[in-house]
Amino acid sequence: MALTINKILLAFESPQKSSVVINIAAAIAKAHNSEVIALQCSEGNYNIDNEFGQLKLKKIQSSSKHLKDLIQVAETENPDLIIFSVSNNADLNGVLSFADSCKFIDQVEKLVLTIPGNLDNFDFSNIIVPIDTSFETRQKAPFAVSFAHTFNSVLHIIGVSSDSSKDAEVVINNYSRQVSNNFAEKGIDSTIEIRMGGNPSNSTIDYCSNKKAGLIIMMTEQETSFTSFFKGKYSEQMIKLSNIPILSIHPRDLIVSEARL
Repeated sequence: MALTINKILLAFESPQKSSVVINIAAAIAKAHNSEVIALQCSEGNYNIDNEFGQLKLKKIQSSSKHLKDLIQVAETENPDLIIFSVSNNADLNGVLSFADSCKFIDQVEKLVLTIPGNLDNFDFSNIIVPIDTSFETRQKAPFAVSFAHTFNSVLHIIGVSSDSSKDAEVVINNYSRQVSNNFAEKGIDSTIEIRMGGNPSNSTIDYCSNKKAGLIIMMTEQETSFTSFFKGKYSEQMIKLSNIPILSIHPRDLIVSEARL
């Protein structure tokens, strides 16, 4: 498995509000035999030991859901993966707002899995892998393979670009095929669809709906078709539009995992 996750930071509210987030974290932790740092961002004394079985579980309690507090814990614990729920509506469950989640991803520079606060179940059997015209876009492949092995998933590649030129289309087609071939070499089933022109975020979200996908795997600012992805409008746009989890890969993660294609 190319991706090693030795430690997971799970930020959650009560188990009743965060059952899906906790179950996702438990599934990933068991697959990687990860240590779990569970940060409870609510009042009360809740027991989540059963969900993580024999895994090493360290529990931290805080009544705060502030961005700076989650950043401080992440910097102190130095996890390989951070998981939390997001929401832009006070009536919905969420450790951070959509806007703060983007700030968190940009500042902490870790692998982050954001879960919509209103998600009532999860199914990662279909995973979306957007591919654009940047050279680095293919380097998300090892992360996609790792999650596909964990959840027995089909990987759906969408080649997207706001540029509808012939040159851009040639690059998108070549990169998409290379990624698909890489998945096949690893024993992973995949599909390819190319959508040129228009808004890449809208194209990706629409494709997710068509494929009944449960997860999107994205890179951050390296995806040039998603201009300044986690520093501008597309970061909030993708997370706001998406009703499924998004795994955000920062360039630093590529060095740690030695991801190459």
